[in-house]
Amino acid sequence: MLTDGLKTARIVTLMVLFLFASELAATPSGALKSPKKDAKWDVSAKFGPTKEIPIDVTEGTWMNVTVHPGGQKIAFDLLGDLYELPIQGGEARPLTQGPAWDMQPTYSPDGTSVAFTSDRAGGDNIWLMAAGGGKPRALTNERFRLYNSPAWSADSRYLVARKHFTSRRSLGAGEIWMVHRDGGKGVQMTKRPNQQKDLGEPALSGSGRWLYYSRDATPGSVFQYNKDPNPGIFSIFRLDRKSGRTDKFIGGPGGAIRPTPSPDNHRIAYIRRVRGRSVLIARELKSGREVVLTDQLDRDLQETWSIHGVYPSMAWTPDSQWVVYWAGGRLWRSSIHGARKAIPFHVKSTRRVHHALRSKVAVQPKEQRVRALRWPRFVYGSQAIVFEALGRLWLQRKASQKPVALTAPSNRRQFTPAPSPKAKQVAFATWNDQEFGAIRVGALRPGAGSWPVTKEPGHYRAPAWSPDRKTIAFEKLKGGWLRSAAWSNDPGIYVVSSRGGPMRRLTRKGFGP
Repeated sequence: MLTDGLKTARIVTLMVLFLFASELAATPSGALKSPKKDAKWDVSAKFGPTKEIPIDVTEGTWMNVTVHPGGQKIAFDLLGDLYELPIQGGEARPLTQGPAWDMQPTYSPDGTSVAFTSDRAGGDNIWLMAAGGGKPRALTNERFRLYNSPAWSADSRYLVARKHFTSRRSLGAGEIWMVHRDGGKGVQMTKRPNQQKDLGEPALSGSGRWLYYSRDATPGSVFQYNKDPNPGIFSIFRLDRKSGRTDKFIGGPGGAIRPTPSPDNHRIAYIRRVRGRSVLIARELKSGREVVLTDQLDRDLQETWSIHGVYPSMAWTPDSQWVVYWAGGRLWRSSIHGARKAIPFHVKSTRRVHHALRSKVAVQPKEQRVRALRWPRFVYGSQAIVFEALGRLWLQRKASQKPVALTAPSNRRQFTPAPSPKAKQVAFATWNDQEFGAIRVGALRPGAGSWPVTKEPGHYRAPAWSPDRKTIAFEKLKGGWLRSAAWSNDPGIYVVSSRGGPMRRLTRKGFGP
């Protein structure tokens, strides 16, 4: 039996290679040539027809905000551009414009520069420009481990930022790296604890000693969606740059995210989930006493994935009395003494949009190119194969001939065909969400009918013939998950007469009879 199994596997492998080779042979020779090397990427270039879309808004979504150290103006991101605004509100002035997606602006403590995240070179990196706008320059030049979430050191010489690492699972994890404002490869500040748990939102204390960041602190190494935030998902950690020691600084019920230390080093603002609300809190660093600044935030992203931060960045005013943040589509500032004020803004601009690429799709064509065919099986004693495509069985007698439909259209999907040893019949499984499944047998010729050999509905697959063609073995599965759980009793390997009749179970476990 092992030898027969190896032969079957070898035949199927050779057949798949044959089909693949036939596909290549049918491909126009020009389609296999390597494309010409593209010119240098320019995100501002037009790649086809475009149009300008006007925007005239006083609200925005998921906006990161920063406060100038002079205290008279703020900067924020909106729809991929950066804007400057008086802290009292008013007409916003663009700092950047164009197709590049710019976000997460942050003023340097000396007030001369703005660092931000941009994909203008093809992927997210940290960029730098003058505080009043101007031509940006790239601070980092990563092509794979992309950067975001920049934050300045107190002397305005260095920045820390999140670096994104992916592995076998696309979600990946973050590390914090420090880069000099003149550029360079950077220095690793934190190491990702595993390949899937997120880490980010870096911030340096005014003294420069402490590096704060948030991290998914739930047990295990595998990321899971929709965890319960009430016992806590994220926590704020603190790296002592003097000793090199890292400790959990703020955690507990509702978690802790978006650490934002005050300029006077007396407080840290952060966000915690309190039941269904995301709440902005100011905590005294020395005593640990806390005051709620507002519970009128948008829902944070603790349960899901948050490469660019669990909540948009916020900032203290230079006097360490107010925190400026985004919520509910608007910009706000909340005082440590309880006051809350809106910062109205108006943005009137345009966005260039490329016309969507569209191609004509034929409706119900006479012929359709199949991208995936399954369960190919040789017909015994011939070059013909039977396979499933588009929910039906097909017969192809020779490689040079076109496949023909073996079975008529039906409301039952057909799969796992098994030609009989004498090449007269084919057994196969069917499925219908209302009628469930069956094992059926039909003549091995186009247009012939078929009949069920199983008497009761079930979850069946993988029929196999006995050498004398009198018996068919098959799998009976449990339902549930994607299929109904009905007709799931007594799974295992069964046999039934090829003419139909009662089923008999041979074993409770196994597959591929």
